[in-house]
Amino acid sequence: MDLHRYQQTIQSDKITVLDLVKHTESVINKIKSLSSINLIGGWVDVLEDELKGTNGKVLKDIKLIDFQEKRKHRHNLYVTENRSVSAICHEIVETLANFLQDRIDIDKYFVSTIKPVANLDSKANIRNVFDVLGKDLDLADLNMEYTDLMEHNRLEEIRQMPLPKLVRYLSGSKEFKNVTILLARVIAAKPHSADVERLISKSNILKSINRQSLHVETENEYLFIHFNMPALQNWDPRPAIQIWLNQNERRIKETPKAKEQEWFSGIFMEATKRKSEDQTEQTIKKRMF
Repeated sequence: MDLHRYQQTIQSDKITVLDLVKHTESVINKIKSLSSINLIGGWVDVLEDELKGTNGKVLKDIKLIDFQEKRKHRHNLYVTENRSVSAICHEIVETLANFLQDRIDIDKYFVSTIKPVANLDSKANIRNVFDVLGKDLDLADLNMEYTDLMEHNRLEEIRQMPLPKLVRYLSGSKEFKNVTILLARVIAAKPHSADVERLISKSNILKSINRQSLHVETENEYLFIHFNMPALQNWDPRPAIQIWLNQNERRIKETPKAKEQEWFSGIFMEATKRKSEDQTEQTIKKRMF
């Protein structure tokens, strides 16, 4: 039950990789407590209550009897038949706890490096953060921006903001461009693949049997609108219609089939050859015009 709630929590859109440690440590402590205390309302608790009411003789309307005889006369070398229930429960609890601990230890260095910056700690090591998450940014600019942010007159108020709200606040200023990019990447680093799975699911729904020739770029635009744009009733279509009317080519007249489709380039010779021909044709058109 705790694992089910934990799974729902870490697949939320609001959670970041920095929150994963806190939630995981909480569920590990709850799991370890099951070694001594049964989960209230859990199946073990329910069965024990039912056994108490029948003096341990009836379970789910089934009469229980003591059976001491072994299933086999010869001792099994690999399976123990005399283990107590408490020992088995303790082993299961420890296995689950160790599994979760090993999973969060994978990102331990990443979290310990990024967390001070996300909390706007003045002692954060900018060089380590740069090595982990900002190799494409300018280290000098990043350091100066973070130093200026530590001297901000509303620093204490900014520190209380949730990370998404903090990124929106900093993105309104051009003074903290590199810091904003860094914090936005922390938000984008989700501790789950739920976003990708939702995208695949919507893509499968979109590309139905009646849309076999749907162009890849068109599919990407459909998905972008679905996940990023406002509700249809709040959208003004007139500017988009005007752009569409001004385009000379509004529809793909020739749609490749089977092995000639562009996403099979490098797999089938037909697709590779067609891609090469299209590139050559586009080059000729650019030179002509």
